[in-house]
Amino acid sequence: MYGPSHRACIFLILCGISLIACIIYLWTLPSHASATGVHQLSALKEHTTVDTRYPERVKHSGPGKEKSNDVPVGNVAQQHSESLLVFKNAITKYWTPTDVVNMDIPFTNRSLVHNTLNGTKLIVIDRPPIWMKWALKGHMELCRYGNCLLSSNASLRTDANAVLFNGISMPPTPPSRTLGQVWVIYAWESPCHLPKTAYKPEWKRELNWTMTYKTDSDLFSPVGMFVPVLKPHSYHHLLNIVQRKTKAVAWFVSNCKAESKRMVYVKRLQKIIDVDIFGKCGPVKCPKSEPKCLNMLQNYMFYLSFENSFCKDYITEKLYKVFNEVCVPVVRGGADYKHLVPNGTYINAANFASPEALGRHLKWLMSNTSAYMDILMHKEQYRTLDSRHGKHMALCELCYQLNNPGAGRSTRAAVDKWRKECHAPTDLG
Repeated sequence: MYGPSHRACIFLILCGISLIACIIYLWTLPSHASATGVHQLSALKEHTTVDTRYPERVKHSGPGKEKSNDVPVGNVAQQHSESLLVFKNAITKYWTPTDVVNMDIPFTNRSLVHNTLNGTKLIVIDRPPIWMKWALKGHMELCRYGNCLLSSNASLRTDANAVLFNGISMPPTPPSRTLGQVWVIYAWESPCHLPKTAYKPEWKRELNWTMTYKTDSDLFSPVGMFVPVLKPHSYHHLLNIVQRKTKAVAWFVSNCKAESKRMVYVKRLQKIIDVDIFGKCGPVKCPKSEPKCLNMLQNYMFYLSFENSFCKDYITEKLYKVFNEVCVPVVRGGADYKHLVPNGTYINAANFASPEALGRHLKWLMSNTSAYMDILMHKEQYRTLDSRHGKHMALCELCYQLNNPGAGRSTRAAVDKWRKECHAPTDLG
């Protein structure tokens, strides 16, 4: 038999073995955890249909839905990279945005004269609409280059480095031009609504660059942009709002005879689901300037963002202005929405064979809280910036180009091709 000393030795040996085993286990544990994390990331990349933040809820496609724009909620980085209008570093090369863009410092002729000696670049905006004069007045102090000044004073046009011409109100013939000037056409209406003057050969020979909502513009100026939200509202906060909703669909519209035949489409949609029409084209009157109009959306499950024409990249304030409301947008237009709007945040009428099919799907969503909330939770990841920011961004890029001549811009604006980028609706049978 072993004595006490032998038993003590055996005990110490067993303790040592146990300690070594524990160390080995703890050493390998991080590797195991890391492998698990990689596996979970792979699952996300495979577009699993399980909502990764609310695993007990599963997405449903619903009746009549031929295509889906849903992506996994957890894969937020992918959503950002797939949308051209999501605010990110790629579009801030010439611009330093802030929460509130200050463009309210007025011009004086004295300031122009004073800054000319310091290499000031003067940009004259020809025939700007009233809203644009108000929104863009002042120094472009947030641009990467701070030596550009804006003016709507036509008498300064001959001294300008760049002149911006309003596509909606072009002069009948081009005015006299100072050697070396850059001429830019700006427009945020669809090509269907631009006058024939904008397409005249005389202007085609003179215009250098374009500044529009079109993604292939020389100076890209979107009507709206999306900002990722760092602290979105919780699922239960949104659910409480949804549970208080009592109405189906709202539509704000003033042009009743649009090229897109949206009124015809909505009349058929109304046979399936209730649609309240606000504005000149419907019985519900509410001036757009009154905040209570937007407040009414808290009672509705959906709102219609239907464009007046089907044209490339043409998405107007109808989407951006009300995107921040707790309501699901339904879009209809000629833009490639999946590349311009964050995925999963809207319903596209183009994914349905007819207005009736869309109506049936909206009714199904009204009865399926989980599926409806999936869209709201995607949408809650973003807020929108209004058109002032897009215009300011484009003007800052123009300032950059004026300070860096020969930076790769075209010398002729291909305006004559714009009308070919519009088409008639094909979803009315």
